Amino acid sequence: MKKQIAQVIVSATDLRNGPIAAAGGYQKDPLQESQLLFGDCVEVLSHENGWASVLVPDQPRFNQKKGWESYPGFIRLDHLAFIDAVPPFNDMVRKKWTTLIRPDGSQMPLFMGTRLKVELQDENHLTISFGKGQTGQIEKGAVVAEDLFCHLGAPYLWGGLTSYYPSLSFPMTGLDCSGLVFLYFRLKGMTVPRNASCQARHAKTISVTDLLPYDLIFRKDVAKERIDHVMFYLGKNEIFESTMKSRSVRRVSAIERLGTSIENITPEYSFEGGQFSFGRIT
Repeated sequence: MKKQIAQVIVSATDLRNGPIAAAGGYQKDPLQESQLLFGDCVEVLSHENGWASVLVPDQPRFNQKKGWESYPGFIRLDHLAFIDAVPPFNDMVRKKWTTLIRPDGSQMPLFMGTRLKVELQDENHLTISFGKGQTGQIEKGAVVAEDLFCHLGAPYLWGGLTSYYPSLSFPMTGLDCSGLVFLYFRLKGMTVPRNASCQARHAKTISVTDLLPYDLIFRKDVAKERIDHVMFYLGKNEIFESTMKSRSVRRVSAIERLGTSIENITPEYSFEGGQFSFGRIT
């Protein structure tokens, strides 16, 4: 049987652990798995009562019984359009956000990391296609890279994968720790696992003496014996992260965040119930 492929046709949509909409707000939502951006494609397994059961190939996760798999979840059916095949994307939004203008004049924001199928370009605009025969225009500068630090101060959102856009209340926008990491590598054209524990499994383990800027620091909850957080190392004893602790994306010293300088961290070192390891994704 041919797979049913659908494409996200809204700025962003929530990937849920059940066919139940998010209540809103920035509190931890145990049903929130991730988010998808405009243009992202999913395999639809079934749909009923306004929800689609889907697999997300571009957001891998590790299943203890099955190994690596496409991330499963539920998406609102009206946020999807069925298409014949995954389009050949050839560019990406690299600004914090831009505006898509449709032929009828309607507008919608597109977030950093949104992949594009560019059909035409002129001096100032790109014409993109999506869905079945739909088109729109964005500013040409939207595909010029902006520093990831543009997200500093953005709210932490459990399962978030979106640039903070304060005038948009649904879905909520923001980034979680692994979402920030996922977005960084997506901008580099790389597909990495979605969750911190899976990112740790995927990364090459390195020693503290080998750390380079944008290598990863993983925190393991000692009591629960599982990795529950991931951070970027920036060099010079600085860390870049999105964290529930600060409720925001922040840049912070290693001494404040880890309790000591980076070079002092050993596998046995513990701080605030956590132990730390280091990884590199190439």
